[in-house]
This record gives sequence, C-alpha cells and structure tokens, in this order.
Amino acid sequence: MEITPELEDTLTKIFMPHAHEQKDRVSRENKRFVHYTSAEAAKHILINKQIWLRNASAMNDFMEVQHGFQCLKKAWDGEVGSEFKAALNNISPSLSDDLVKRFDSWFHYIKFETYLLCVSEHEANEDKHGRLSMWRGYGATSSVAFVMNTPVFFGRASLAAISSPVAYLSDSDFEKQFKILVEKIKEGTPFLKSIDRNLVLSSAFQSLRLASVCTKHPGFSEEKEWRVIYCPKLSASPYIEQAYESLHGAPQIIHKIPLKAIPEANYQGAEIAALIDRIIIGPSQYPMVLYQAFVELLTNAGVADAATKVITSDIPIRT
Repeated sequence: MEITPELEDTLTKIFMPHAHEQKDRVSRENKRFVHYTSAEAAKHILINKQIWLRNASAMNDFMEVQHGFQCLKKAWDGEVGSEFKAALNNISPSLSDDLVKRFDSWFHYIKFETYLLCVSEHEANEDKHGRLSMWRGYGATSSVAFVMNTPVFFGRASLAAISSPVAYLSDSDFEKQFKILVEKIKEGTPFLKSIDRNLVLSSAFQSLRLASVCTKHPGFSEEKEWRVIYCPKLSASPYIEQAYESLHGAPQIIHKIPLKAIPEANYQGAEIAALIDRIIIGPSQYPMVLYQAFVELLTNAGVADAATKVITSDIPIRT
C-alpha cells in the first residue's frame, strides 16, 4: 500500500495526536528552533557541515528518557492500557498481541541504541540574549546557540530520522494523553479497518516508541524541547554517517546528519545558509573573539551576510 502524504498525515493525527498538534502550532506560529552547544562543537558543525546525534543513554538527561518508559508501562498496565488494547483488537483480532511482540523485540534497541539531537523552541524575545537556563545547562563557559529555521525538521525526507516534540508529563498526565490516543483510534476505526493491517501495526508501534523517548518530567517544561530521533537498528539511512568519537574522555558511537541538500532523499533546507537564522554568542569573557571567529566560519560555510547573523548575548557574565 502506497503511503501518500495524505495517508501519513491521517495516521499521525490518529496515533500521534500530541506531536501532530505541536507541529501544526510551530508551523502556524513560524517558530524557530535553537541548539545550545559549546563553541568548540559549534565550530566543528560549521566546518564539517554535520551535526551529531548522541546515544540517549550517554546524554545528561538519560533519566528523563527512563521517565517515558516508566510512564508508558504504568499506563499500559492500567485501565487506559486495557482500553487501548481493546481498541486495537476491534480493528483486527490479536493486533494488541502483535504490537506487544514487536515492541518487546525492539525494546533494547529503542532504549539503548536510540540517537538524539536535542533542540528547543526559540522565542522572538530571546533573539538578543538567548535563554539563561540553557546557557547554564549546555554551553559551559564558551557557548553558542544556533537559531534554526524549521522547514527541514518537518519535511518528508527519506532520512530515517524523525522530529518530535517532547511532552512534559507526570504519570497522571501521561494517562490523560494515552486516553486521547485511545479516543482517536476509536474515532478512526472505520478508516483503520480499511487499510493494510501492517500499516496500522507500524503506526501503533511508532506511537509507543515516540511516547517512550519523548516524555520528560514536567519540571523541565521550560526547555520547550524537540528531538530528532534515529535508531539505525530499526531503520538505517545511507546518508547518516556513523563515527567513533571521544566525548569527555569516553569513546562512543555517534551519528552525523549532513547539513547539505540531498535531492534524491527529498532532503532540503539543511544547508547552512538556509538553516541558520542567527548565531548567538553566549555569556563569555571573550565575546568579540568568538564573534569574529563565527562570522568567518559562517562566511566560509557559504553565508553571504554572516556579520548580520552573529549576535553576542547581552546577558552579563558572572565570574
């Protein structure tokens, strides 16, 4: 069965209602994303025209990834989980059993071999200074924020990486969202019965997978995080390079997404000139030194008006 954009959109509305709603909002409000990182990492992104995806289990918020699995298990074992299984089985007998088998068979890879790029929604009032909590959390002492245009995140590229919003949910909040999912499945049952069973199964699997890796504790909600998610064991891309790098003295596997157009994969808008709206230099003892360096780096990356795209944050540094 051919998966047309219309079919994909309908399945997303049913099985990932929160993500669909947030993507619509971001597009409607012309939001931009921002990636906070060290100046050293930012330099390599611009020189190599690549951005890294790191293993979720090696990131500083790994316990928040665990939070999603715990919320899913609690909901699955409760009343709303029973309703979810019944709704699936109403579409096709034993569909919930097949979903359990598929999820269990991939659980190890989802938990330990998922690679992430974390970005945040960027607000217009942060254009001149960025977000102080993000500088503190991700930038160390020499920090940079890439403010990015969003079309590439929502395109239909065949790159095997998925962009999804993080949902900041307690156990009870998660159950409410799970209930919404159940109602969407019930409403869509006539349609779901009319399409290929394996497509329904795959959509339900993706729903649980993203719920697992994109749910965080509500205490982190001010981060407004989105994630680019890649699991090569599940679906590998020939365009995403695997490499071995040492980070903080720990050698590890990382994956590199190219920041260039790949027409044959329908991957557009990732070129540095199209992607970067601005670069904000974070609080630093040497802001002008970093400013000059990143103007040159942007220019060398093909950005004609680089000097107008680099801003030094006006947040005063504490020594």
